[in-house]
Amino acid sequence: MFDNGKPQNISFFSVRSEQTPLQPSEPGKVTLPAKGVTNRTERDGETMSTATVLLIDQKNTPQAEQAFAIQRIAKFVQMRRRKDRIGIYTFGKDHVTHAAQELTDNSDLLSQAVASLKARDPSYRSSDTTDMTEHAARGFTALELMERGMDTKHALEGIARHLAKMPGRKSVVWITTGFPLVARDLGIDFTSDMESAARTLNDANVALYAVDARGLSGALTGLPGVPNAEFGGRAQSPNAQWPQQMGARRNTADPPGLRTMNLLANLTGGQVFYNKSNALEESIQKAVEDGESIYTLGFYPAEETQDGAWHKVKVQVDRRGLQVRYRQNYFAAGVSVAVPDRPTLEYLFQDPLDATQLELIAEAVSDPERPGFTQIKVNVNLHDVHLDHENARNSGRIDVSVHREGSGTVQTKSLKIDIPDDQLAALLEKGIDTIDSVETIQGSNGIGVVVQDRVTGAAGSVRVPMGGK
Repeated sequence: MFDNGKPQNISFFSVRSEQTPLQPSEPGKVTLPAKGVTNRTERDGETMSTATVLLIDQKNTPQAEQAFAIQRIAKFVQMRRRKDRIGIYTFGKDHVTHAAQELTDNSDLLSQAVASLKARDPSYRSSDTTDMTEHAARGFTALELMERGMDTKHALEGIARHLAKMPGRKSVVWITTGFPLVARDLGIDFTSDMESAARTLNDANVALYAVDARGLSGALTGLPGVPNAEFGGRAQSPNAQWPQQMGARRNTADPPGLRTMNLLANLTGGQVFYNKSNALEESIQKAVEDGESIYTLGFYPAEETQDGAWHKVKVQVDRRGLQVRYRQNYFAAGVSVAVPDRPTLEYLFQDPLDATQLELIAEAVSDPERPGFTQIKVNVNLHDVHLDHENARNSGRIDVSVHREGSGTVQTKSLKIDIPDDQLAALLEKGIDTIDSVETIQGSNGIGVVVQDRVTGAAGSVRVPMGGK
């Protein structure tokens, strides 16, 4: 293993496969209050098999290709192995990621979710620029492309935060036709945005696999069939060149979204399935099976290398013919260094998928001392909260925000954490509690709660139904 080109001693090594399943990192069953809810996504204390989210991209994929992909997903649900946990998500022109079905191994629920899917028009405005000036048309096209790229970034990051607390390696299968990574004529380059999304996926231990929704492309489709177009699924960097033995230059008719798919898959240790077969269900199944055998290698970075910057990781094996896929960077946070690209509070409240980087348990009950008010009780698991250690004390800071749906207002308070070493183990076991009281709004569906680490930006969010007494 190499950290920014420097060899590292491997201090940790493990193998997980179907024969050696992952054990829960925090065994035991979470006991919820009678009116409590949690943002945990796994079953209580239960070891899971593969966990894969199928993300149907209705923002970047033409309606006809969506319809074709949905048919093939239905085939996949029929042929899938019963042990696999599958979730089905969509995101489209409403800028929102929807869970048609959360992770489950229940075949009936998955079949119902697929049956509910409809191909949708990805555009919410006319794409006709006939009567526009050239300048106006370019601006219109640039705006549409920027929306597509940034909506995709936010969708992937939201899913990563949603899956973060789930143990083990997770997979997102992005079923899409993609979007251009770079549009030089419009002055647009999404490379840094996609790298940011990949870092969020990596931090949540999520690998991205991309399946081209068009299936097999041939001469009749307007796209030439390119043999082994994605190098057998091996993800390439955005600047990678075609090998000499496969042609002197890149075919200019390649779909522009392929570079984006390759970049994301390459950075997260996933694969790309492009121009292989019309049987998309087979590509999806290969992506699911790819996560069955996982090698985990770890090293301890030297304290002086914790420079608050992103470090490049390289894994090299002394055996010819092997293809190694792995996350390619990590953030060397150091002490009290904030990680960039943290989600905004507004985004966390609007995202329908709960963030799970910080584990929360919350309940809403009538405030016994204030008629017409609701008491929000929140328990925060400290295991994933950044704590600095100095002078036998552990310190950190979190923000706790409460939003009454329908009110348009948010209450936020900052909690300073200061725990002596002799109390740390007990508080890690039970978490810390905080209570807020908000005015009850008749007709409100619930209350949103967001807790965010002030140092790392890690977040937990949950929606609490209006409780009783």
